[in-house]
Amino acid sequence: MSTMLLITHEVRDYDAWKPGFDANQAARDAAGFTLAFVGQDSVNPNIVHAGFHVPSATAAHAFLESPGLKEAMAAAGVISELDARIVEIA
Repeated sequence: MSTMLLITHEVRDYDAWKPGFDANQAARDAAGFTLAFVGQDSVNPNIVHAGFHVPSATAAHAFLESPGLKEAMAAAGVISELDARIVEIA
């Protein structure tokens, strides 16, 4: 069984947000995350969906609660609450 973290949030401007997302790659690497996909909503291109393969639900929770995450998200232009789902893939 594998574990994924699925996230959705709204950003001010996708094209301005993406470099900030890319700049946080080192933190995701350190947490053992592998990007499965990142994309834009088909109706509102400023709603972002991303999926990550993660080592465990515990690792996903720890990353979501990490001190720098909210700051990195705000700096990149995230304007909504993060909707995060941890999914066990059968």
